[in-house]
Amino acid sequence: MQFQWKQGVVADRFEDEYVVAQLTTGLYFSLRGGIVEVLSAMPFSDFEEAVSAWKERCAPAEGEEEALRKVWAAVLADELVDQRPTATAATELHTLAVRIPSEFARFGDMQDLLALDIIHEVDDMGWPEQDAVRPAEEGASEATEANP
Repeated sequence: MQFQWKQGVVADRFEDEYVVAQLTTGLYFSLRGGIVEVLSAMPFSDFEEAVSAWKERCAPAEGEEEALRKVWAAVLADELVDQRPTATAATELHTLAVRIPSEFARFGDMQDLLALDIIHEVDDMGWPEQDAVRPAEEGASEATEANP
């Protein structure tokens, strides 16, 4: 079993940031800092081993590991990753040019649009109605950060 992006989650890395969309809730996320390097190592079976490899490669400054662990907890809480069997190899790792503590931000301003599955839910009646969208928890539309 290895950690991977959960089904229904779309993630793309842009240099020092992962932009992640949870298509069932319509929330999207910005992940920055050392967590980007650890997530780039997915799939991995042991988070602690992935963190150890990151520490060896990057020699993080004081507070960076704590921030990274807070963001990982937020990633798990928002169910962006899960553990599944896999045969996929990890991507090539590289160290970020600019070092910042790990950050996690949650956005809900496009929730209604992202949660509509216009490709799979279109039938003879047309596009799905917006009231079919499963709303996220109240207050999820505010950006949150996990910084030390």
